[in-house]
Amino acid sequence: MLRLGANLAEVAPLPWSTIPAMMRDAATRYAGLAAVVDGEIRLDFATLHAEGMRVARSLAAMGIEPGDAVGIWASNGWRWVVAVCGIWQLGAVVVPLASRWKAAEVGPLLARVEARLLFVDETSAGEELLGSLRSRFGVGRRGQPIAGIAKLEQLVILETDAARDASTRGGFGERAYDGLGGSICDWSKFLAAGEGQATP
Repeated sequence: MLRLGANLAEVAPLPWSTIPAMMRDAATRYAGLAAVVDGEIRLDFATLHAEGMRVARSLAAMGIEPGDAVGIWASNGWRWVVAVCGIWQLGAVVVPLASRWKAAEVGPLLARVEARLLFVDETSAGEELLGSLRSRFGVGRRGQPIAGIAKLEQLVILETDAARDASTRGGFGERAYDGLGGSICDWSKFLAAGEGQATP
């Protein structure tokens, strides 16, 4: 008969009980060590924590609250990691969506979990992500950027298509997202929304 625990050394309790607490601890304990390496982008643990807090402040500024579902439909990259860290720091729920999934799969999932915000790439591995979602479920309006996903209030584009940006006079989104107002923004405008906000 197998007996467990009789000769095992006692395991010390973890010094934290939540993911945000673990991240704060890592930011202090391993501050200068590399946490994320994505091509030429390198984030140490202290920087990752700081950038995650910027995301948390911006989410809070956009009305996202602890317990809200936040989707992320994008290729793995440093912004993906920072975005997820920020969602966790706020206490919201991460809804990870594989970039290889199609709009017909992603839309119903977002609706089912009542996601209020979606981080999304314009394209991934040559596939249109944002465009396919809009084509499948319809172009919405301010406050509901995708017509067929009622609870989704905000889209944040992690990676924009360089060719589209270059051909859009005045910068991001003026032609491609006309009429949606503040319901869709790129990464830099998203982060700017949290500047000066209190830490959640």
